[in-house]
Amino acid sequence: MSVVSADGPEGFAIGRAIADTFGVIGRNIGLILGLAALLCGLPMLIFEYFVPGAVLEDTVILPESSQLAEAVVLLLIGLIKFGLMVILLATVSRIAIDDLEGRKPSFDTCLETGVTVALSIAGIVFLSCLPIFFCMMLLVAFETFLPDQQALGIVVFVIPTVYILLRWFLAIPVQVQERCGVLTSMKRSATLSRGSRWGLFSLIVVVATVASVLCVPIAFLAALLPARGVAFGAGIVFAVFPTVLVVAAGVSYLQLRVIKEGSGI
Repeated sequence: MSVVSADGPEGFAIGRAIADTFGVIGRNIGLILGLAALLCGLPMLIFEYFVPGAVLEDTVILPESSQLAEAVVLLLIGLIKFGLMVILLATVSRIAIDDLEGRKPSFDTCLETGVTVALSIAGIVFLSCLPIFFCMMLLVAFETFLPDQQALGIVVFVIPTVYILLRWFLAIPVQVQERCGVLTSMKRSATLSRGSRWGLFSLIVVVATVASVLCVPIAFLAALLPARGVAFGAGIVFAVFPTVLVVAAGVSYLQLRVIKEGSGI
């Protein structure tokens, strides 16, 4: 456990944030993996069992059904996957905060928090993705109508996307801890992250790189599972990247709140 004290360093400590991120994961690896298996692995296995191809091939072939029915099934599965991922993110955020505050995270308490704030976390994710989607449409427009300006299109997409990610990076742990609503959580994130966004960017790059590396052996082991068991492993792999990032967000939230407001949580 390593929370910055009120009289600690004035700036965001990247090294401490990296150490705390992987410290939280290491101390709670069993709990985090269990939650990932319950909320991502097991549902993927069930989907693949009852609707073959829905997870591994992202297609659905139903006997005597129209393409519209198959599309509806895929949409429903996608919404369920999104909802379960939101619960996982909120739950893991609670784990990170409890661990760094010196409390032992418990399965039932953290999962209860995840379910309780799931709708608001979904709202945060949705609102955060809207401007990114708009930037993506601009990128497609550049590639379609101005093929000679693709580099400019990439800049138009990347810079706003990174800015949005950094501005609202702390919104999930803010909502998990403070329960202040979707818009207020996003505003709090923008306030807390102001002046420390280059540090947050460096943190995200490091933890995202490590998460990508961790996905390789997990994906390899998943590929060794029996046919439908691969779907279970795919669910775990799918959860690794966002889980590591949300732990980093929780760590950053605690550190920046102490730095900027001079008190613990």
